[in-house]
Amino acid sequence: MIDEPITFEEFISLASQNKIALIDRLAAQMLDMGYRAAAASAEYYRIKLTEKGDPRLAEATAKRAALEGEYDALKHAVSALQSTLRAERELDK
Repeated sequence: MIDEPITFEEFISLASQNKIALIDRLAAQMLDMGYRAAAASAEYYRIKLTEKGDPRLAEATAKRAALEGEYDALKHAVSALQSTLRAERELDK
């Protein structure tokens, strides 16, 4: 029932379930972001290496950096959540 106080065990279980769901969602976003970052990097290097002096290089550089930054942020968030989940499981032993 909603009005009943939650036990510590129930709280940990619900928190773990939510972390797992969040890790799954962030990992899916990370996969998509990885594809987009790889495409942006390929375009950046194509312009840089084949079309010297192209004015699109600045835009390609910024897009590549932004996508790589977002990817890294997702990667660190997933890693932190995984570490927290592992620690919680160790405490449960």
